[in-house]
Amino acid sequence: MTVRLEFDKLSCELKSIFEELVFLKEKKGSLLKDLERSEEKSALLRERLSMAVKKGKGLVQDRENLKNLLDENNSEIAKLKLELQQQESAVADCRDQIFPLKLIRSQGGGKKGSELSQGERKKLGENSPWGRGLYGAVQPNIGR
Repeated sequence: MTVRLEFDKLSCELKSIFEELVFLKEKKGSLLKDLERSEEKSALLRERLSMAVKKGKGLVQDRENLKNLLDENNSEIAKLKLELQQQESAVADCRDQIFPLKLIRSQGGGKKGSELSQGERKKLGENSPWGRGLYGAVQPNIGR
């Protein structure tokens, strides 16, 4: 009977070990599936990260291009502002030259500057910036 008891005991142990083996195999299969899913997820995340890095590099390049374009446009604006100021200054100079010419015509009756009397010359202001040099030939200073 001792053999029978020992046989039953070993049989129980074998059954228990077999059940544990089945459980461990199932657990191993589950862990392998989890590992496979994790690897797939990791590969997908690596791919997304790579795409994001490429997009980021493209955005940085776009930003640099836009900065350069903005600098060029600002430079062009500054150039155009300077040109406008020069043109406005030229227009103001022309106006300053036209005013004394109109004054000469209205007060001098169309006389040349050299034909004006001393009093007429004083009225025009010989020392004014636009009055000097007008007593010879009266011509506007356009184009200078």
